[in-house]
Amino acid sequence: MSKFLFLLFFSGISTFSVCQTAYPYQDIKLEKPGDYKATEPLALSAASFLLTSPFKPDDINRNRALNFLSNWITGAKGFEYNLKGKIEEISYDRDLLALYIAGIIKYHLAKYPKVLLL
Repeated sequence: MSKFLFLLFFSGISTFSVCQTAYPYQDIKLEKPGDYKATEPLALSAASFLLTSPFKPDDINRNRALNFLSNWITGAKGFEYNLKGKIEEISYDRDLLALYIAGIIKYHLAKYPKVLLL
């Protein structure tokens, strides 16, 4: 009987421990230039979230992370990356574009953490 209760308890816990929670990226305010420097770790976190979370159509957490990264990349000083040619090639697929932008941000923030936003 105790083995049955242990198995039931363990199966109940394992179903809850699989879910991945996301940071509330929609609540981050990007108003001043200093806000972009302060939210640099959050941008890296959002990029990592987009690259590691499995794709699900109409996932609200992925959309919030992508919207935050889009706002962050447009206002960040010193972040100049020519997306003109690539955007035209992959603009038909929003999810592929999200992975591309997240990869660019993660690469630059991980490689040049102190140089990016002066």
